[in-house]
Parts: sequence; C-alpha cells; structure tokens
Amino acid sequence: MSVTDKGVTVTLKQSIVNGAWGYVSFLISGYELPEGAEPMFETADLTVEGWGDGSGVIGSGFDDGLLTDGYKVVGENGQEPETEEDGSLKQYLVDEDGNLEYIFDKLNYGQAQC
Repeated sequence: MSVTDKGVTVTLKQSIVNGAWGYVSFLISGYELPEGAEPMFETADLTVEGWGDGSGVIGSGFDDGLLTDGYKVVGENGQEPETEEDGSLKQYLVDEDGNLEYIFDKLNYGQAQC
C-alpha cells in the first residue's frame, strides 16, 4: 500500500499487530534529505481499529540505523558506528537507495501484560 504526493511516496513496509502491541514501519522515498538535516514530523499518531482510548504510541521516529546489542550501540551491520566531528554517533537516516524509514511502536494498555 503506497501514497504519493508531490513526488514523495510513503509505503507500508511492515506491520505486526496483535491485541496488545503494534509495530508499523513506513518507507519514504522521493524526498531528498538536506545535508545535516534531521527529519521529523510535527505530529504523528497511529490508530488501531478496536483498541479504543486505552492505547498510546510509546515510540515513533525515523530509523537512524543504530542498534544496541544489550551492551553498546552498533550499526545495523554489527560494527561500531562512526562518530561525527563533535563526538556524537553518526546516524544513518538514509539507506543506500536514498529512502527513509519511519517506525511506530504502540501499546494497548488495556491488554498489555507486563
């Protein structure tokens, strides 16, 4: 499923949803991220039919290509990430094809068991 507007296409990449938890990711293509810019949405929300008011987004944002192995941050290739001149970790917001990925995590608080 995709939608295109002004040359930017948003495509559903993956969705995993059950009664208590949801993970949804979107691929964004056709948008050229300016050098040094960090992408963001002013607002973002995800509605899951049947979940009602007892749910909330617990995390959403653009995939930066960094993971944690439980002890330290690593790149998606498992290698130690590069650092920027200021010492911060280099983010890999754009994939090799120039696409961005936006991810939602959502919890249905009424059904979640911790």
